[in-house]
Amino acid sequence: MRCKDMHMTIRILALALILTPALAVSAQGAASARPVTLMTIHMVTERSGWALSPHNLLHTSDGGQQWSVVTVPTNGVTLEGADLAVRGSDHLWVAAPLVTDHGLPRSAVLLSTDAGRHWATSSSLRGMPISMSWPNDRIGYILTGEGGAAGSVPNDVYATADGGHHWNLVEYNRMAQRSPGALTSCDGFAGISFAAPSVLLAAGGCGAGPRILMLYRSADGGRRWIQESLPVPRGEHAGYWNIAPPAFFGTQGVLPVSVGPPNAFVLYRSSNGGLSWVPTTPLHAPEPFVSPDAFALSPLITWAYVGNHLYLTTDGGASWRRAASLRFQTTPELDFVSLDTGFALGVGPGRTARNELYRTTDGTHWNRVRTVVTR
Repeated sequence: MRCKDMHMTIRILALALILTPALAVSAQGAASARPVTLMTIHMVTERSGWALSPHNLLHTSDGGQQWSVVTVPTNGVTLEGADLAVRGSDHLWVAAPLVTDHGLPRSAVLLSTDAGRHWATSSSLRGMPISMSWPNDRIGYILTGEGGAAGSVPNDVYATADGGHHWNLVEYNRMAQRSPGALTSCDGFAGISFAAPSVLLAAGGCGAGPRILMLYRSADGGRRWIQESLPVPRGEHAGYWNIAPPAFFGTQGVLPVSVGPPNAFVLYRSSNGGLSWVPTTPLHAPEPFVSPDAFALSPLITWAYVGNHLYLTTDGGASWRRAASLRFQTTPELDFVSLDTGFALGVGPGRTARNELYRTTDGTHWNRVRTVVTR
Protein backbone atom coordinates (compact mmCIF):
# COMPACT_ATOMS: atom_id res chain seq x y z
CA MET A 1 0.00 0.00 0.00
CA ARG A 2 1.53 3.26 -1.12
CA CYS A 3 0.61 6.88 -0.73
CA LYS A 4 1.81 9.92 -2.62
CA ASP A 5 4.80 11.02 -0.54
CA MET A 6 5.09 8.47 2.23
CA HIS A 7 4.75 4.74 2.48
CA MET A 8 3.62 3.06 5.67
CA THR A 9 2.25 -0.43 5.92
CA ILE A 10 0.70 -2.22 8.82
CA ARG A 11 -0.91 -5.61 8.82
CA ILE A 12 -2.38 -7.81 11.55
CA LEU A 13 -0.50 -11.03 12.17
CA ALA A 14 -2.40 -14.26 11.59
CA LEU A 15 -0.91 -16.57 14.23
CA ALA A 16 -0.60 -20.33 14.15
CA LEU A 17 -1.78 -20.73 10.55
CA ILE A 18 -0.16 -23.25 8.25
CA LEU A 19 -0.77 -22.89 4.53
CA THR A 20 -0.54 -25.90 2.25
CA PRO A 21 1.59 -24.95 -0.77
CA ALA A 22 -0.26 -25.06 -4.05
CA LEU A 23 2.74 -26.50 -5.90
CA ALA A 24 5.48 -28.77 -4.55
CA VAL A 25 9.07 -27.98 -5.40
CA SER A 26 10.60 -30.98 -7.14
CA ALA A 27 14.29 -31.82 -7.34
CA GLN A 28 14.15 -31.16 -11.06
CA GLY A 29 12.58 -27.74 -10.44
CA ALA A 30 15.20 -26.84 -7.83
CA ALA A 31 17.92 -27.56 -10.36
CA SER A 32 16.40 -25.04 -12.78
CA ALA A 33 15.92 -22.29 -10.17
CA ARG A 34 16.29 -18.70 -11.36
CA PRO A 35 16.32 -15.36 -9.49
CA VAL A 36 12.97 -13.67 -8.87
CA THR A 37 12.07 -10.16 -7.71
CA LEU A 38 9.27 -9.96 -5.15
CA MET A 39 6.89 -7.00 -5.10
CA THR A 40 4.99 -7.81 -1.89
CA ILE A 41 5.02 -10.62 0.68
CA HIS A 42 2.60 -12.16 3.19
CA MET A 43 4.45 -14.61 5.44
CA VAL A 44 2.19 -16.75 7.63
CA THR A 45 4.77 -18.76 9.52
CA GLU A 46 8.55 -18.63 9.68
CA ARG A 47 8.69 -20.89 6.61
CA SER A 48 5.37 -20.61 4.80
CA GLY A 49 4.08 -17.58 2.92
CA TRP A 50 2.89 -15.97 -0.29
CA ALA A 51 4.22 -13.25 -2.56
CA LEU A 52 3.61 -11.42 -5.81
CA SER A 53 6.29 -10.92 -8.44
CA PRO A 54 5.61 -8.67 -11.46
CA HIS A 55 4.12 -11.62 -13.32
CA ASN A 56 3.29 -14.44 -10.87
CA LEU A 57 1.69 -15.42 -7.59
CA LEU A 58 4.30 -17.35 -5.59
CA HIS A 59 4.42 -19.64 -2.55
CA THR A 60 7.35 -20.52 -0.28
CA SER A 61 7.73 -23.29 2.26
CA ASP A 62 11.39 -22.71 3.21
CA GLY A 63 11.34 -19.20 4.65
CA GLY A 64 11.47 -17.21 1.45
CA GLN A 65 14.43 -18.57 -0.47
CA GLN A 66 12.68 -20.88 -2.94
CA TRP A 67 9.34 -19.86 -4.44
CA SER A 68 6.98 -21.97 -6.55
CA VAL A 69 4.66 -20.45 -9.15
CA VAL A 70 0.97 -20.77 -8.34
CA THR A 71 -1.15 -20.81 -11.47
CA VAL A 72 -3.86 -18.13 -11.54
CA PRO A 73 -6.35 -17.29 -14.33
CA THR A 74 -4.51 -14.27 -15.78
CA ASN A 75 -6.68 -14.10 -18.91
CA GLY A 76 -7.49 -10.42 -19.27
CA VAL A 77 -5.63 -9.28 -16.11
CA THR A 78 -2.07 -8.34 -15.25
CA LEU A 79 -0.35 -8.90 -11.91
CA GLU A 80 1.66 -5.70 -12.25
CA GLY A 81 0.15 -3.33 -9.70
CA ALA A 82 -1.95 -6.10 -8.09
CA ASP A 83 -2.79 -6.35 -4.38
CA LEU A 84 -2.65 -9.62 -2.40
CA ALA A 85 -4.68 -10.65 0.64
CA VAL A 86 -4.39 -13.90 2.61
CA ARG A 87 -6.72 -15.13 5.33
CA GLY A 88 -6.83 -18.41 7.22
CA SER A 89 -5.26 -21.58 5.91
CA ASP A 90 -6.62 -21.47 2.39
CA HIS A 91 -8.30 -18.17 1.38
CA LEU A 92 -6.46 -16.02 -1.17
CA TRP A 93 -7.52 -12.88 -3.03
CA VAL A 94 -5.62 -11.06 -5.77
CA ALA A 95 -7.02 -7.70 -6.89
CA ALA A 96 -5.52 -7.25 -10.35
CA PRO A 97 -5.74 -4.56 -13.04
CA LEU A 98 -7.63 -5.57 -16.17
CA VAL A 99 -5.94 -5.20 -19.53
CA THR A 100 -8.29 -2.92 -21.47
CA ASP A 101 -8.02 -0.85 -24.63
CA HIS A 102 -10.80 1.55 -23.64
CA GLY A 103 -8.50 3.93 -21.75
CA LEU A 104 -10.45 3.66 -18.46
CA PRO A 105 -8.68 1.63 -15.75
CA ARG A 106 -10.59 -1.36 -14.40
CA SER A 107 -9.73 -4.32 -12.20
CA ALA A 108 -11.04 -7.70 -11.08
CA VAL A 109 -10.59 -9.89 -8.00
CA LEU A 110 -9.24 -13.43 -8.36
CA LEU A 111 -10.20 -15.65 -5.42
CA SER A 112 -9.34 -19.11 -4.16
CA THR A 113 -10.69 -21.01 -1.16
CA ASP A 114 -8.29 -23.98 -1.44
CA ALA A 115 -4.81 -22.43 -1.25
CA GLY A 116 -4.58 -21.67 -4.94
CA ARG A 117 -5.66 -24.96 -6.47
CA HIS A 118 -8.83 -23.55 -8.00
CA TRP A 119 -9.78 -19.95 -8.80
CA ALA A 120 -12.80 -17.82 -9.58
CA THR A 121 -12.85 -14.32 -11.09
CA SER A 122 -15.20 -11.50 -10.11
CA SER A 123 -16.85 -9.09 -12.51
CA SER A 124 -14.86 -5.95 -13.36
CA LEU A 125 -14.58 -2.97 -11.02
CA ARG A 126 -13.84 0.66 -11.82
CA GLY A 127 -10.30 1.86 -11.19
CA MET A 128 -7.00 0.31 -10.14
CA PRO A 129 -6.76 -1.63 -6.86
CA ILE A 130 -5.31 0.30 -3.91
CA SER A 131 -6.00 -2.09 -1.06
CA MET A 132 -8.31 -4.82 0.21
CA SER A 133 -9.56 -5.52 3.74
CA TRP A 134 -11.21 -8.76 4.92
CA PRO A 135 -12.98 -8.88 8.31
CA ASN A 136 -13.86 -12.53 7.62
CA ASP A 137 -13.95 -15.07 4.78
CA ARG A 138 -17.14 -13.64 3.24
CA ILE A 139 -17.18 -9.91 4.02
CA GLY A 140 -14.56 -7.84 2.23
CA TYR A 141 -13.85 -4.33 0.97
CA ILE A 142 -11.69 -2.93 -1.80
CA LEU A 143 -10.59 0.65 -2.44
CA THR A 144 -9.84 1.57 -6.06
CA GLY A 145 -8.60 4.73 -7.76
CA GLU A 146 -8.36 5.97 -11.34
CA GLY A 147 -5.09 7.88 -11.02
CA GLY A 148 -4.40 11.48 -10.08
CA ALA A 149 -4.93 14.64 -12.10
CA ALA A 150 -3.79 17.93 -10.56
CA GLY A 151 -3.77 16.24 -7.14
CA SER A 152 -7.32 14.90 -7.48
CA VAL A 153 -8.33 11.30 -8.08
CA PRO A 154 -11.70 9.58 -8.57
CA ASN A 155 -12.01 6.73 -6.09
CA ASP A 156 -14.51 3.98 -5.29
CA VAL A 157 -15.19 1.62 -2.39
CA TYR A 158 -16.69 -1.79 -3.19
CA ALA A 159 -18.07 -4.35 -0.73
CA THR A 160 -18.71 -8.08 -1.02
CA ALA A 161 -20.76 -10.43 1.15
CA ASP A 162 -19.98 -13.68 -0.69
CA GLY A 163 -16.21 -13.93 -0.41
CA GLY A 164 -15.41 -11.81 -3.44
CA HIS A 165 -17.51 -13.33 -6.21
CA HIS A 166 -19.79 -10.28 -6.44
CA TRP A 167 -19.05 -6.68 -5.47
CA ASN A 168 -21.37 -3.73 -4.83
CA LEU A 169 -20.31 -0.10 -5.28
CA VAL A 170 -20.94 1.58 -1.91
CA GLU A 171 -18.90 4.82 -2.24
CA TYR A 172 -17.80 6.92 -5.20
CA ASN A 173 -16.18 10.30 -5.68
CA ARG A 174 -16.01 11.76 -9.18
CA MET A 175 -15.92 15.29 -10.50
CA ALA A 176 -19.51 15.03 -11.73
CA GLN A 177 -20.98 12.90 -8.94
CA ARG A 178 -20.26 12.06 -5.31
CA SER A 179 -21.89 9.58 -2.99
CA PRO A 180 -23.24 10.87 0.35
CA GLY A 181 -20.37 11.22 2.79
CA ALA A 182 -17.74 10.44 0.13
CA LEU A 183 -14.02 10.23 0.78
CA THR A 184 -11.84 13.18 -0.19
CA SER A 185 -10.61 13.28 -3.79
CA CYS A 186 -7.04 14.07 -2.73
CA ASP A 187 -4.60 11.69 -4.41
CA GLY A 188 -2.89 9.83 -1.57
CA PHE A 189 -4.95 7.09 0.07
CA ALA A 190 -2.75 4.29 1.40
CA GLY A 191 -5.68 1.93 1.97
CA ILE A 192 -8.54 0.84 4.18
CA SER A 193 -8.77 -1.42 7.24
CA PHE A 194 -11.53 -2.61 9.54
CA ALA A 195 -12.29 -2.24 13.24
CA ALA A 196 -15.42 -4.43 12.93
CA PRO A 197 -17.17 -6.07 9.94
CA SER A 198 -19.02 -2.84 9.12
CA VAL A 199 -16.64 -0.29 10.70
CA LEU A 200 -13.92 0.88 8.30
CA LEU A 201 -11.09 3.38 8.39
CA ALA A 202 -9.35 4.90 5.35
CA ALA A 203 -6.02 6.68 5.68
CA GLY A 204 -3.24 8.27 3.67
CA GLY A 205 -1.38 11.50 2.99
CA CYS A 206 -2.26 14.43 0.75
CA GLY A 207 1.27 15.40 -0.23
CA ALA A 208 3.19 18.52 0.69
CA GLY A 209 0.33 20.94 0.14
CA PRO A 210 -2.01 22.38 2.76
CA ARG A 211 -2.44 20.57 6.06
CA ILE A 212 -5.02 17.86 5.29
CA LEU A 213 -5.57 15.01 7.72
CA MET A 214 -6.55 11.98 5.63
CA LEU A 215 -8.21 9.78 8.24
CA TYR A 216 -11.84 8.83 7.60
CA ARG A 217 -14.18 6.48 9.46
CA SER A 218 -17.32 4.69 8.29
CA ALA A 219 -19.75 2.88 10.59
CA ASP A 220 -22.04 1.55 7.84
CA GLY A 221 -19.81 -0.57 5.64
CA GLY A 222 -18.26 2.25 3.62
CA ARG A 223 -21.40 4.12 2.53
CA ARG A 224 -20.82 7.28 4.56
CA TRP A 225 -17.43 8.57 5.70
CA ILE A 226 -16.63 11.14 8.39
CA GLN A 227 -13.26 12.86 8.61
CA GLU A 228 -11.59 12.17 11.97
CA SER A 229 -9.22 14.38 13.95
CA LEU A 230 -6.01 13.56 15.82
CA PRO A 231 -4.38 15.42 18.71
CA VAL A 232 -0.93 16.78 17.87
CA PRO A 233 1.72 15.29 20.17
CA ARG A 234 3.15 17.79 22.63
CA GLY A 235 6.21 19.50 21.21
CA GLU A 236 5.56 18.38 17.61
CA HIS A 237 4.47 20.37 14.57
CA ALA A 238 1.81 19.09 12.16
CA GLY A 239 2.49 21.02 8.98
CA TYR A 240 1.70 17.78 7.18
CA TRP A 241 0.11 14.48 8.11
CA ASN A 242 0.71 11.06 6.61
CA ILE A 243 -1.29 8.18 8.05
CA ALA A 244 -1.30 4.42 7.48
CA PRO A 245 -4.43 2.28 7.82
CA PRO A 246 -4.64 1.15 11.45
CA ALA A 247 -4.53 -2.40 12.79
CA PHE A 248 -7.13 -3.58 15.31
CA PHE A 249 -7.07 -6.33 17.92
CA GLY A 250 -10.66 -6.36 19.11
CA THR A 251 -11.44 -2.80 20.21
CA GLN A 252 -7.76 -1.93 20.65
CA GLY A 253 -6.07 -0.30 17.67
CA VAL A 254 -2.70 1.10 16.65
CA LEU A 255 -2.31 3.84 14.04
CA PRO A 256 1.09 4.78 12.47
CA VAL A 257 1.40 8.50 11.67
CA SER A 258 4.09 10.80 10.29
CA VAL A 259 4.01 14.51 11.14
CA GLY A 260 6.37 17.39 10.55
CA PRO A 261 8.45 19.26 9.93
CA PRO A 262 10.65 18.35 11.74
CA ASN A 263 9.96 14.75 10.81
CA ALA A 264 8.52 12.49 13.47
CA PHE A 265 6.85 9.07 13.55
CA VAL A 266 4.07 8.68 16.12
CA LEU A 267 2.15 5.54 17.00
CA TYR A 268 -1.39 6.43 18.09
CA ARG A 269 -3.46 4.04 20.23
CA SER A 270 -7.21 3.53 20.56
CA SER A 271 -9.16 1.51 23.12
CA ASN A 272 -12.63 2.11 21.64
CA GLY A 273 -12.49 0.79 18.10
CA GLY A 274 -11.01 3.93 16.59
CA LEU A 275 -13.50 6.46 17.95
CA SER A 276 -10.62 8.35 19.55
CA TRP A 277 -6.82 8.18 19.42
CA VAL A 278 -4.02 9.03 21.85
CA PRO A 279 -0.43 9.71 20.69
CA THR A 280 2.53 7.89 22.23
CA THR A 281 6.26 8.69 22.31
CA PRO A 282 7.46 10.12 18.96
CA LEU A 283 10.46 8.79 17.04
CA HIS A 284 12.43 11.51 15.25
CA ALA A 285 14.15 10.91 11.91
CA PRO A 286 17.09 12.92 10.59
CA GLU A 287 17.38 14.19 7.03
CA PRO A 288 17.34 12.80 4.43
CA PHE A 289 14.00 11.46 5.60
CA VAL A 290 13.03 7.93 4.61
CA SER A 291 9.32 7.48 5.15
CA PRO A 292 8.45 5.03 7.94
CA ASP A 293 6.92 1.58 7.87
CA ALA A 294 5.31 -0.22 10.79
CA PHE A 295 4.07 -3.72 11.59
CA ALA A 296 1.94 -4.62 14.63
CA LEU A 297 2.00 -8.05 16.24
CA SER A 298 -0.34 -7.05 19.06
CA PRO A 299 -1.68 -3.90 20.73
CA LEU A 300 1.64 -3.65 22.61
CA ILE A 301 4.23 -4.97 20.13
CA THR A 302 5.03 -2.94 17.01
CA TRP A 303 8.10 -2.78 14.80
CA ALA A 304 8.81 0.53 13.03
CA TYR A 305 11.31 1.49 10.33
CA VAL A 306 12.30 5.13 10.80
CA GLY A 307 15.36 6.90 9.37
CA ASN A 308 17.24 3.74 8.30
CA HIS A 309 16.78 2.20 11.73
CA LEU A 310 14.44 -0.51 12.98
CA TYR A 311 12.74 0.20 16.30
CA LEU A 312 10.71 -2.06 18.60
CA THR A 313 8.12 -1.21 21.22
CA THR A 314 6.66 -3.80 23.60
CA ASP A 315 4.56 -1.33 25.61
CA GLY A 316 2.35 0.15 22.91
CA GLY A 317 4.65 3.01 21.95
CA ALA A 318 5.40 4.38 25.40
CA SER A 319 9.07 3.52 24.85
CA TRP A 320 11.14 2.35 21.87
CA ARG A 321 14.35 0.35 21.49
CA ARG A 322 16.60 0.67 18.44
CA ALA A 323 16.96 -2.94 17.31
CA ALA A 324 18.93 -2.74 14.06
CA SER A 325 20.22 -0.50 11.28
CA LEU A 326 18.81 -1.31 7.82
CA ARG A 327 19.64 0.76 4.76
CA PHE A 328 17.16 0.72 1.91
CA GLN A 329 16.76 3.11 -1.02
CA THR A 330 12.99 2.85 -0.59
CA THR A 331 10.87 2.20 2.46
CA PRO A 332 10.84 -1.56 3.07
CA GLU A 333 7.73 -3.62 3.65
CA LEU A 334 7.95 -5.19 7.12
CA ASP A 335 6.43 -8.59 7.82
CA PHE A 336 6.97 -10.25 11.23
CA VAL A 337 5.71 -13.70 12.22
CA SER A 338 6.93 -13.53 15.84
CA LEU A 339 8.67 -11.12 18.18
CA ASP A 340 12.07 -12.06 16.72
CA THR A 341 11.45 -13.55 13.27
CA GLY A 342 10.63 -11.15 10.49
CA PHE A 343 11.19 -10.08 6.90
CA ALA A 344 11.91 -6.77 5.17
CA LEU A 345 11.35 -6.26 1.44
CA GLY A 346 12.57 -3.16 -0.37
CA VAL A 347 15.15 -1.70 -2.75
CA GLY A 348 18.46 -2.42 -1.07
CA PRO A 349 21.62 -0.32 -0.84
CA GLY A 350 23.12 -1.69 -4.11
CA ARG A 351 22.75 -0.34 -7.63
CA THR A 352 20.25 -2.88 -8.94
CA ALA A 353 17.19 -0.76 -8.02
CA ARG A 354 15.32 -4.02 -7.44
CA ASN A 355 13.55 -5.25 -4.35
CA GLU A 356 15.66 -7.39 -2.04
CA LEU A 357 14.39 -9.63 0.77
CA TYR A 358 16.05 -9.65 4.20
CA ARG A 359 15.27 -11.94 7.15
CA THR A 360 16.01 -11.96 10.87
CA THR A 361 15.54 -14.66 13.51
CA ASP A 362 16.58 -12.55 16.49
CA GLY A 363 15.22 -9.10 15.56
CA THR A 364 18.74 -7.64 15.44
CA HIS A 365 20.83 -9.40 12.82
CA TRP A 366 19.52 -9.37 9.25
CA ASN A 367 20.68 -11.41 6.27
CA ARG A 368 19.75 -11.06 2.63
CA VAL A 369 17.65 -13.92 1.25
CA ARG A 370 18.57 -14.76 -2.35
CA THR A 371 15.11 -15.47 -3.73
CA VAL A 372 14.72 -17.92 -6.60
CA VAL A 373 11.69 -19.35 -8.38
CA THR A 374 11.39 -23.06 -9.11
CA ARG A 375 8.80 -25.04 -11.00
